[in-house]
Amino acid sequence: MAVWWGPTAENYFKRIKRAQILAAITEGTGEPAPDRLIKLKKGDLAAEAEALLENTLWLPPILRS
Repeated sequence: MAVWWGPTAENYFKRIKRAQILAAITEGTGEPAPDRLIKLKKGDLAAEAEALLENTLWLPPILRS
């Protein structure tokens, strides 16, 4: 599934809570989300998450099998 679909700000990150976005960044990168992201507005945080997870093949839990 990760080969055909990737999370973007528009199709996923803007639709979930901030804590879930930060958790996705941590899970997808294997490192804690940078402190600078905590203070961002949700739209900016979603864009950062998209950029950070772009080439990781990370999928939301619902799409994993």
